[in-house]
Amino acid sequence: MSARLTALRDIIGHGGTVRLLARLVDRGRLPHAIVLEGPTGCGRRTLARALAAALLCPERRDGDACGVCAHCAQAAAGTHPDISELPGMRESPSGLPVDAARETAEAAASSPLLGVGKAIIVPDAERLRGASSNALLKILEEPPPRTTLILTAVASASLLGTIRSRAQSYRLQALTQNETAALLQRQGVPRERAASIAAGGGSVRALSASAPPPAPVADLERILAGLDLAAIAVVLAKLPSKADDDGEDGEGGRTPAAVQRACLREWLLALGTHVRQGLRSPDARVAGQALDRLERVARAIADLDRNHPPRLALEALALSR
Repeated sequence: MSARLTALRDIIGHGGTVRLLARLVDRGRLPHAIVLEGPTGCGRRTLARALAAALLCPERRDGDACGVCAHCAQAAAGTHPDISELPGMRESPSGLPVDAARETAEAAASSPLLGVGKAIIVPDAERLRGASSNALLKILEEPPPRTTLILTAVASASLLGTIRSRAQSYRLQALTQNETAALLQRQGVPRERAASIAAGGGSVRALSASAPPPAPVADLERILAGLDLAAIAVVLAKLPSKADDDGEDGEGGRTPAAVQRACLREWLLALGTHVRQGLRSPDARVAGQALDRLERVARAIADLDRNHPPRLALEALALSR
């Protein structure tokens, strides 16, 4: 069974931004480089893929991909030769490989293989530093014809100034509780359970203008598997230890405890995104386990929202079965 394309019209949330992007595509006025910025879990990468498909669809309608042509079929399958997607944080937690950035820059300079154009997706662009950023900076400084660079980030302020100044930013908001529930239902979660999960973590926001530390997903998965005190200690040690000078709690910003809760909340949302992949498994046992874990993640997020200490939230994540 072939994969179904997620078009711009299928995006949940971000209505005004999606309509604006579609209008710019329809009129041929989309900037050659854009940044989709927004909190973890809001769907930045999904929107980037839908936008790339719209750009390269020769039969697009009102700035959106038609969803049925050969180009759209390839985009849905991830095999379109003119869509390049660099690895994101989950695939490459240690940073963006320099070789991948250089290969992408070289590919951007060549003519589109299918003749419509080229789209390059750079997830988690906060990681662009050193040689990796230099490789892609050339695309921004001397954009090849019919090539669009789509970067995603928690906040554009966390990008290098040389990159930020050459790209147009579009801000995405956290999904509402209803939107999160609708997204879960689309992924096959029953309505009642989707509403329960969304109630525990439907509101997502960025920690600050800078990118949050990479989520220790592997350690959090160990905690999900049982009360692993060593994994809990590792996660706690990775939490930020300083207060947020630009936060919102009190005159002096957020306290260290508030910053840690916010950071752990972002990590749990990243864990939920990772665990959610299991819902697509044809194995009912695997899908059921994924659903159970999603509910436990949602309860842990709800605990943090009630100002529970991070350690207690992590222990509950392991024990709430």
